[in-house]
Amino acid sequence: YQNEYILVDAFVPEFGGEGKRLNLEWFKDINCSKMILAGGLTLNNLKELNSYGFYGVDVSSGVELSKGKKDKKKMIEFCKEANAIS
Repeated sequence: YQNEYILVDAFVPEFGGEGKRLNLEWFKDINCSKMILAGGLTLNNLKELNSYGFYGVDVSSGVELSKGKKDKKKMIEFCKEANAIS
């Protein structure tokens, strides 16, 4: 997968996310520059991704007002925080 980007997400047996996140320690000494991290991301835990160098993040339930209903303010704040990650 040297020249491809990959999406890395926590496994859940049901359809849709459960807000579970992978253990970030697994990525400690790995080049994450072509990885998009998904699963369990919220505005409150994005700063934990600093220094890993993920290409991007994927969010769904972390910006919901209720199950399946996105919150515009949460989405805007999440994007601001994601763009601030180095």
